[in-house]
Amino acid sequence: MVRYLVFSLFFVVGCGKSTPDETVNSNMEHKLLLVLGDSLTTVTQTTLLKTLTKKIKEDGPASAVTFCNIKAMPLTDSLARKFKVRLQRVSDKNRNPKNGADDADRGILEQWASGMKNGIQPKPTVEETERATVYYKPILLGMPTCLQCHGDPEKEITPEVREILRAKYPQDRAIGYKVGDLRGAWKVTLAKSRER
Repeated sequence: MVRYLVFSLFFVVGCGKSTPDETVNSNMEHKLLLVLGDSLTTVTQTTLLKTLTKKIKEDGPASAVTFCNIKAMPLTDSLARKFKVRLQRVSDKNRNPKNGADDADRGILEQWASGMKNGIQPKPTVEETERATVYYKPILLGMPTCLQCHGDPEKEITPEVREILRAKYPQDRAIGYKVGDLRGAWKVTLAKSRER
């Protein structure tokens, strides 16, 4: 299914010259990227959560920190290479420095956070830049298990986990969350392959 969507997306993005129907093509690209982005991020997040939950059950939360430190980026990178996109998790309160939000990302995160204060749940969105089409999907802290690494450092994160976090991520800002908080965003970037 995902391969079919990727093929369809590249077909729409890469075929032909600009025409008066460019708006239709742009709308199709937008819809296809929403589906592709959702599929890729759902598979990636499901894989990460399944593995983290298993690690926590088997060896405790400290093992989850080590897993994320070593395996999370290679997992997202392997899926990105497979589908020829850039796949990232970004946050304005990042743990890994490589997951820090840029200005455009922060704008999306701020928009979602503002909406959440008014009772509006964030939804995936697609943004166009000069060079790329970018899909964003909110990452909400969904399970109490997540608080063992991302919750209140004095009440929910054990001293052992805090020590490992300090050692592996000295500039960690990904703490102090509650279930339901906006943790960041999945970001799928598809480079534009032709002039518009």
